[in-house]
Amino acid sequence: MMDKNPYFTSRTEIGERFAKELANLRYENTAILALSPGGVVIAIEIAKQLHSIAGLLLLKHVYVPGDTSIGIINDQGGFTYDESIAAAQIEEFEIEYRNYISANKMEAMHALHAIGHENIMTPDYFKGRTVIVVSDFAKTGTSFHAALDFLKPVETEKIILATAVANVKAVDIMHRLGDKLLIAHTTDKDFPSSHYFANNQIPQTKELVQMMEQIVLQW
Repeated sequence: MMDKNPYFTSRTEIGERFAKELANLRYENTAILALSPGGVVIAIEIAKQLHSIAGLLLLKHVYVPGDTSIGIINDQGGFTYDESIAAAQIEEFEIEYRNYISANKMEAMHALHAIGHENIMTPDYFKGRTVIVVSDFAKTGTSFHAALDFLKPVETEKIILATAVANVKAVDIMHRLGDKLLIAHTTDKDFPSSHYFANNQIPQTKELVQMMEQIVLQW
């Protein structure tokens, strides 16, 4: 379902909308994996309606000189290359900037651990479930690819990819990765995610994790 109006009241509004579209999964064996703090705000509303467990996969971009993102690393050390970069270009980066990339990965992991949370979910948490992967903004689709790399060790029932806003390039990647897509708005513009929401207040990561844990305790 696409919305021609790119401006939304809040991420909570998107979560409520997606929850209605996923109402058929209420009480089913689902799990929600949020990929950003803004994605958690959306995921919480979906979890409330579906009576689903929810968690956050912390991600951070890894860069080469020139401020070019070569890929994304998760809080458990898994790394996913950016699909928008050609394989030959990545190989060149790896040869020319090997030490720089290694140092950048270590720095990224340190930053993730600094903002991390105690209840880290492993891929086993999602085994056999319909997994709803949620973001508030998909610029390249790499974060969704990183999520599927994270889930790769286990067999899931179905993968649903949901985002409030997606760049048209990201949509192509999402179609290859997911069994079903939920996208409120697509764009070819290079605006930041905050451009699309009137309310951009997002709680700190630890508070968001506590909010997700409270939802689980209510069931």
